[in-house]
Amino acid sequence: MRPEDYARSLFHLLDITSTPVDLEPICKYFNIAVKRVDLALVLGVLIKDRIMPVIAVNKNMTLPRQRFTLAHELGHFIMPHNSPIFACRDAQVNRWEREANRFAGELLMPQPLVARLWRKYEDNPEHRMDILAARLSVSGQALAIRLRGLGFALAEDGSGNERATRDGGKLAI
Repeated sequence: MRPEDYARSLFHLLDITSTPVDLEPICKYFNIAVKRVDLALVLGVLIKDRIMPVIAVNKNMTLPRQRFTLAHELGHFIMPHNSPIFACRDAQVNRWEREANRFAGELLMPQPLVARLWRKYEDNPEHRMDILAARLSVSGQALAIRLRGLGFALAEDGSGNERATRDGGKLAI
């Protein structure tokens, strides 16, 4: 299965229907303790203990970044990533880290919802990114990466701001 498929299976399993996606009930369902702690040089840690798995998230990050990190660590837990411990840093780019990022992207920013919201706010291209990021409780950076992954392209308006345009049939922001 692809990482996105694992994330989508949670929507069905737990009947997730609202945004922003609340990650705490997902963790509770899997009996995962969530701790927000001061982690030097680490975004998040997953300890896959059979009795009480733990995800620790760096409390010094913004709330949207904490949410993405928690979703990322959930991805390591749910997907068949066979390691008892994960300590995730910003610069890691191995296959499991990319898969966990894709899982987190789909869990927090599901493709059908992102497409629907994108169309809903098409009359407000100057603020569409900010509106979507706030609605999904994710960072602008995470949303931009997700949009690129869904086939959108980023464009600047000359003043360094991102904007919505049409480019070869694909939406660009």
